Amino acid sequence: MSKLPGRPVIQPTIDKFGINKDYGLWAIVSNKLRSFVDPAGIHLTPVDFSDLYLPAIIFVDEKGTQHELSLNSKNQLLIDDKAIIDLSELYTKDQVDELLKKATVLTSPNGSKYQISINDNGEIITTKEV
Repeated sequence: MSKLPGRPVIQPTIDKFGINKDYGLWAIVSNKLRSFVDPAGIHLTPVDFSDLYLPAIIFVDEKGTQHELSLNSKNQLLIDDKAIIDLSELYTKDQVDELLKKATVLTSPNGSKYQISINDNGEIITTKEV
């Protein structure tokens, strides 16, 4: 079901874990140093959640009342078992990226299409599409 890669197999004779002031909470797995928590923050990757199963998330409001956030098989977001939004009607990041790419294409009066962008100096760049 998951497209996430599996977690690496830990080799006790080579791999190490530790804590220090520069790398915070760190690990060396398959000869690669990875910092999990350091002064800059918490650094997690998708593989850290590859085996995480969350049927629901429980929140407590300011009055102490618990509320459950979950998804159903109809792709609806539920709060306390009441559908609040149909997620299938929303765009994915890839779809939004594609829409934004199309939004930056302008057509000239003769029908030529130009991709519009901007460089780091604030100059507008036009590239003719073929």
